[in-house]
Amino acid sequence: MQDSNYIGNGVLLPLLQVTAKLLVIVALGLTLIAFEPLLPCSCWRFFSCAYGAFSLYSHKAVRKCASIAQRGRAQSTRVAAEALRGIKEVKTLGREDYFVS
Repeated sequence: MQDSNYIGNGVLLPLLQVTAKLLVIVALGLTLIAFEPLLPCSCWRFFSCAYGAFSLYSHKAVRKCASIAQRGRAQSTRVAAEALRGIKEVKTLGREDYFVS
C-alpha cells in the first residue's frame, strides 16, 4: 500500500500536473499567436532579453561564489592533511601517552 501511494502521489500526480500546465500554456500561446501575432512576439523578445541579462549576471555571481567556496575547501583540506600528518608522526614516534594524558 505504501509503494502505490508513493507512486500515485509522489510521481504520477506531479507529472500529470506539469503536463496539464504545459498544455494550457501551449494552448494559450497558440491562441495568442493566431489572433494577435505581434503581442506574443514582443513578449517573447522581451523575456528572451531578460533571461539573457539574468543569465549573464547570475553566471558571474555563481562563478565568484564557487571560487570562494573552492578556496575554503582547499584550505580545510590542507588543515585536515596537516592534522593527519601530525597524528601519524605522533604514532610513529610513540608519543601518544604524552598527548593523551
